[in-house]
Amino acid sequence: AAVTSGSLQSALLWLSPTTRFDDFGRGVLDISALVYYISIIAVFAFLTVTALKRGGKRLVTAAGVVVTIAVFVLVNVFMTLLVNRTGLKLDLTVNKVYDLSDKSYDYLKSYDKDTTIYVIGDKASQDMEIRYVLDRYAAANGHIKIENIDPAKDPSFGLDYAAKGDVLDNNDLVIVSGERSKIIESEALIGDIAGSDTGIDVESEVTSALMSFEGDGIKRAYFTTGHKESKFPAAEDALKDDGYEVAELDIENADIPSDTDVIIAAHPMSDFSDTAIKRIDDYIKSGGAFEVYLDTECTDIDELCAYLALNGIAVGEGGIIESSDHVMGEAPNILFVADYDSNDVTDKLIAKNKPVLYPTYAVPLEIKDVGKATDINTFLRSSEVSGVTTDFK
Repeated sequence: AAVTSGSLQSALLWLSPTTRFDDFGRGVLDISALVYYISIIAVFAFLTVTALKRGGKRLVTAAGVVVTIAVFVLVNVFMTLLVNRTGLKLDLTVNKVYDLSDKSYDYLKSYDKDTTIYVIGDKASQDMEIRYVLDRYAAANGHIKIENIDPAKDPSFGLDYAAKGDVLDNNDLVIVSGERSKIIESEALIGDIAGSDTGIDVESEVTSALMSFEGDGIKRAYFTTGHKESKFPAAEDALKDDGYEVAELDIENADIPSDTDVIIAAHPMSDFSDTAIKRIDDYIKSGGAFEVYLDTECTDIDELCAYLALNGIAVGEGGIIESSDHVMGEAPNILFVADYDSNDVTDKLIAKNKPVLYPTYAVPLEIKDVGKATDINTFLRSSEVSGVTTDFK
């Protein structure tokens, strides 16, 4: 009975003109919906003609009406299947928020792992903004399928995940490829995402998951905690876009995992202990990567700054100030206008049109050759006409 009820509900939703109109309201042109509206107009126009009489006889028999309706259904079923297979939905939003980037499309051209993306919840309750983006993956690559799973009707699906302590909520994604799987919570897909009018960020999460299924292992990036660090969502997105799993690490109380690809200290406001710095140093010497985001003087982070200086990064006093023609707004509102240095991280931010937050204050950093084998990459650089000042009155 439940199956019959669900099938009836799906059929009614498929026939509903208002359901199909929802796509237009979100800025998506569904070709099958367009055909639906045109064909339903044609059918009712035809049925109207059949009601006319000429010489006391109807122009079309009842059998003809049945055939007309059958043709209407078949045409729309065909168009629905075609759209589902080819992705004939046009994203008409200004920022193409439901489309994939060229990088993801290029990546999907060579993706060859059979993968199913399960959307938790039935079709009637799914978030269509998420589904629009997911359909792009299935349309771009035949190895990827999208399926809805309703735990109420298929409780066995979530048993393995529940045994691990995972709770699957509506609109969560479970991406499965062979023996590997990854859960993406709906909160990671919907939210206040900078640069997105609709607040969805499905692409970075899903593409990252697909990348993690390839190769011998998963790339992992850890942001340090315990030193009053800041959050940098744009940097996290760039890492996820490159196939990294991003997590936090209490480096004061835990060793750096052996499979770590990069450690990031994002604007720490309190110092690192000798133990934490020793862990970082051992990690770098073993070939690891350590990123540091600084925009304050070495106040309260003397040990970390001393370690950076030993490796060729000297943190100066005062702040960077631009000449008058490089200042945005009226000084001292914005003193420092940063330019991106080109590297793997910044190139991805530029490609995704992530906003640049211009700080009102930034300390000078000087790169020195101290005879270390460490490679140093900078992210932001001031202009050639900038200078350093300690007087901000």
